[in-house]
Amino acid sequence: AQRDFAQMAYLPLGCLRWVLLLVNVFIMLTGIALLGVGIFLTQYPPVTRIVGVTAPVAVAVVGAFVFFISFCGCYGAKSLNRCFLFFYETILVVLTLATIACGAALLKVAIDKGELIRTECQSAPGIKSYDKAYSDVYHYYLDCRRTTPSVQQVQDCPQYPSFFGNDTYISFLEYIENHFDCAGFCTLQSQYTFRSNVSAPTQSCSEVVAQTIHHAGTTAGAVFLAVGSVLLALLTFSCCLCLHPDRATRQDELYLDSDHVRSHMLPKRRFQR
Repeated sequence: AQRDFAQMAYLPLGCLRWVLLLVNVFIMLTGIALLGVGIFLTQYPPVTRIVGVTAPVAVAVVGAFVFFISFCGCYGAKSLNRCFLFFYETILVVLTLATIACGAALLKVAIDKGELIRTECQSAPGIKSYDKAYSDVYHYYLDCRRTTPSVQQVQDCPQYPSFFGNDTYISFLEYIENHFDCAGFCTLQSQYTFRSNVSAPTQSCSEVVAQTIHHAGTTAGAVFLAVGSVLLALLTFSCCLCLHPDRATRQDELYLDSDHVRSHMLPKRRFQR
């Protein structure tokens, strides 16, 4: 009677196994996606110049770890081994907490960095260096145009390579102006500096950087929180599978089936030899 009541309190064993297998396949694909996003962000200058490469590398590492733990979950659900399931659940607890913490941290960084760039662009440490660098090259460009009116962009000025050619701030500003149609960093300028003035600029580069950081950070943070929620559900299913009253019986059946297959295949292999 107690066993019948315990069986009623659990989902069918086969249902738990298939749910765990299918969800782990989905998580495996998510881990691959996180790994790809992390690698992409490490090569994306608007993100790495502001937040560094630590956050993108963390995204890639977590993606690889998600892939590993989902593979372990698939094997644990297939074999029904309690020791392996316990190992899987232990790692899953750590991974769930880490994923939710990383998601919350990414959301906070995205919101704080975006607001900091918008509200304190000319005074915030680190950010004002970009504004000063743009101001220097912009005024150099204006002086260059006074002496050489045919110049259409600052790269055409004779002394530009010697003055700014090795400046990392300038290379970053040149990149975002050419790719995002912005002019000026904290203050919108009336004309472009690093590209021909085909049209009047409509936004400052600080606004582009703030939007990029906010979009990338909130997207990554939302993905992390979603993955953390799925991992929490996985942990629940795994615990139910590990404590299921029919688990040990079904595990013995799986081992007996595998032994039966091997016992019939070995003579055949010897005969083929």
